[in-house]
Amino acid sequence: MKMSDVFTSTISILKRYSKEYPEYTFEVEGKTVKIKDLVAALTKLLGWLYKDLTTETIERITRCYDCQYYKKYKKRGALKGQSFYACSIDRVKHRPDFYCANGEPKR
Repeated sequence: MKMSDVFTSTISILKRYSKEYPEYTFEVEGKTVKIKDLVAALTKLLGWLYKDLTTETIERITRCYDCQYYKKYKKRGALKGQSFYACSIDRVKHRPDFYCANGEPKR
């Protein structure tokens, strides 16, 4: 199933309910959100979607800062306090927002 179909269906369902229940709200991260605001946000996201994106092609990724293999190392022979972060699998330095196929979330 294409993600654009999922978004389009969800938007049409929300629009239908917004006509029947215009004052209905949702609680999202401690904020009250109206259905019309959700419809506007989903419509905006629908415009950003890649046309051929399907639900089967979506995979979860883990960025290095959330990975169990991303650890702090000390440089050998360097001054005290000099350290760096790297992947413990291959000992390669990566930026914290990098992600790879081996990443697994911290437990």
